[in-house]
Amino acid sequence: MTNVKDLYFKEDVLPLLDFLNNDHSLAILISLFSSIPPTLDEIKERQYILKGFIAQKKKPSLPVYGRSEFGEVYHYTSRLSNTGANRDSRLHLLLNKRKRYTEAGRLAQMVILLNKIKKSYFDFLDISVFPENFRQKINATAAFLNSLPLDACEQLSREKGLGVQAIIQLKAAIRSNTVNGAWKVFWDDLFIIEAFMSAAAGIHKNGFRFPEFTTTGFEIQELYHPLLKDPVKNNFPLQKNISLLTGPNMSGKSTLLKSIGLCIYMAHLGLAVPAGSCKIPYFQSISVAIHHTDDIKKGYSHFMAEIKTLKQVVLDAAEGKSCFVIFDELFSGTSIEDAIHISIQTLQGVAQFKKSYFVISTHLHQLKDFASANASCVEACYIEYATAGETPGYTYLLKKGWSDLKLGKIIFEQEGLHTLLGKQES
Repeated sequence: MTNVKDLYFKEDVLPLLDFLNNDHSLAILISLFSSIPPTLDEIKERQYILKGFIAQKKKPSLPVYGRSEFGEVYHYTSRLSNTGANRDSRLHLLLNKRKRYTEAGRLAQMVILLNKIKKSYFDFLDISVFPENFRQKINATAAFLNSLPLDACEQLSREKGLGVQAIIQLKAAIRSNTVNGAWKVFWDDLFIIEAFMSAAAGIHKNGFRFPEFTTTGFEIQELYHPLLKDPVKNNFPLQKNISLLTGPNMSGKSTLLKSIGLCIYMAHLGLAVPAGSCKIPYFQSISVAIHHTDDIKKGYSHFMAEIKTLKQVVLDAAEGKSCFVIFDELFSGTSIEDAIHISIQTLQGVAQFKKSYFVISTHLHQLKDFASANASCVEACYIEYATAGETPGYTYLLKKGWSDLKLGKIIFEQEGLHTLLGKQES
């Protein structure tokens, strides 16, 4: 199971990796990083490709062309491919001045754009740092571009324009590549290459770090949410498979949970992560439940939706899958007595799944005794809340232990309500 909609990855984080100027490459970027590859080897191959672009001494620049410029060239080559690049005779082009100028302009635009791509992406690319399959894709794309007389035709078009002979030769080259579908293969491969190139540029620009998948241990250092301008970075090591997170409202618990969830999810997409370092196990199931919303379409309250999510997690873990699970304020949709009872039952049950990790935030202070009594499988942590005189302060720092702070009472008194409500009518 992959349940990560509450992370808003596509809406919030994927744009940080988008430097593309055509919708086709963007569609590939979205498709690539919208689902987790089925195996760890495939995740590592994605890392391999992205690291290859980041390692280039001369990094490919994006974008190298305008959106409208690309659109005109792509549609022109697609039209020629679909019509077989109709054979214009020398006489036809000589007699039809308008046709000659139109074709010369379109071909010149195509040549200039393809030459930009060739020189910016491929002429200085060290392909030895990529996995074999991707190397072949780069080689095939570069070979296609090299099969076209781009340099000579660009120089000619800039100096005096493309003449009849150049038009005929270029269209013959286009025609020869339409017979075997080479144009479609070229564009499809280019879109994939650009998508990875763009993701690599975003990783490099944002200073993300590639995770390491380990068979033992779980430790994320200097973790942060990538949308925060000046984030407080936290370390998040786990020695036990249940972590209970406490802290007052507005202290940053949900943001921390999102940061942890994003780190795990992005790692499993093959991306680098917003952290200083990350060593985690490979998880076969990832579930993040942070926003409590009713599922109107299915008729479930958020409590029922939470129960359904928990049930699927338990079924996955019972099958032997390694799961990573986040619940924000688990069972807050029912009464306190009810929530305490089923929370304890849940924690006792999931403690048996040693291959899985459960990170759960809670306001149920009654679970403190349970955590202390089950210290072998439960660790407690909290978001620090500091007071300076009478002014409450959020440090957003993660600490070991349990928060017993009653922030509501502090704010209540700070606003003078205890005095106002204590006044008696005269």
